[in-house]
Amino acid sequence: MVSVSFQGERGAYSEAAALSFFDNKIDTIPLPTFVDVLKSTENNKSEYSILPVENSLEGSVGESYDLLYSTTLNAVGEIYHRIIHCLIGFDSLDSIDTVYSHTQALGQCRKFIEEHGMKKVPTYDTAGSVKIIKDLNKKNIGCIASKR
Repeated sequence: MVSVSFQGERGAYSEAAALSFFDNKIDTIPLPTFVDVLKSTENNKSEYSILPVENSLEGSVGESYDLLYSTTLNAVGEIYHRIIHCLIGFDSLDSIDTVYSHTQALGQCRKFIEEHGMKKVPTYDTAGSVKIIKDLNKKNIGCIASKR
């Protein structure tokens, strides 16, 4: 089976994009950073890497472009993956005063966050933010991530 590395935790948007691109016929490898993702493919630990390079609200993901240019790897495909954010928490919307998520998701949801007077806490990954709030287990916190 084909192996594809991605940045983040299982359930991340990059993993969903990889599964969609390869029709769910892959093994996915979650890694903490974009650098680790590309190194895994360069070192033959995964056959492919998937990185976000653009999003319609926040623009280019500059780190991805910079890293691609610094490797011997080549882009071999692209996928347009629709992102649908969910606010996830333990209690009602009114009880949430702090929201955790990746900086891209926080930026994409800026208007909602500001309208509800929530404090933003950037994390390494949208799916990782679910893990963080689960571990913290507080009613006043939530996160922005995918439904998956």
